[in-house]
Amino acid sequence: MQLATLWFFTLSVSLMARNVAIFLILAGLGCYSEEKPREHNNDMFKIPTVSTVDVSDNDKYKRKIVLAGRFDEPPDVTVCPGAPITEQRLKQGLDFWRALGYSFGKVTFKSTATLCTSEWGAITFRLPTQEELSASVSRSHLATTKRYALTADPTYLVKSEVFFQNTYVSKKKYIVEHELGHAIGWLHSRKKGHIMYPELAGSGPNTTNVDWQDYQSAF
Repeated sequence: MQLATLWFFTLSVSLMARNVAIFLILAGLGCYSEEKPREHNNDMFKIPTVSTVDVSDNDKYKRKIVLAGRFDEPPDVTVCPGAPITEQRLKQGLDFWRALGYSFGKVTFKSTATLCTSEWGAITFRLPTQEELSASVSRSHLATTKRYALTADPTYLVKSEVFFQNTYVSKKKYIVEHELGHAIGWLHSRKKGHIMYPELAGSGPNTTNVDWQDYQSAF
């Protein structure tokens, strides 16, 4: 298994007349993978005109789980055609977070005739591109979550995207719940048995410090 690396990419782009910073979580189970852990890589990606900051190492926070950003309104949830997740499995994941006090907006499974793009104020489950899929397989990553936030206020999430390698992966225990945790803003927990623990074998239903009150009081 391999720990996920979380990179914050600050990139000025125009989106609904607002500057947006792109936060990328490159992860297996957003973080989980099923192979032997390799050494964590803290090197920066070298991308012209894009500044990057590695905040994946929560040790500097004394192992306390950290919220990277949050939605100011309950996000809608959209599932694009062909996205490898079933309606039942998505409901299980959402209910896990609802039990902690979170709310979500409209849940929509798009039809094959509908153009599906990630939208402002929504968590979108979609198919990976071929490049993304190849990268996930090469890194033994089971799933990936991407978060987007305002450049002017990085704690303000505007949308998130989640994709899995395949439908079998999304059926694994805790993986959808874990990715939804990333999608709403939570980073990893170093506590074994925690829902946000970065390794599949060590994950579990523990939700210490990630309930709705923790979310609201984080900033």
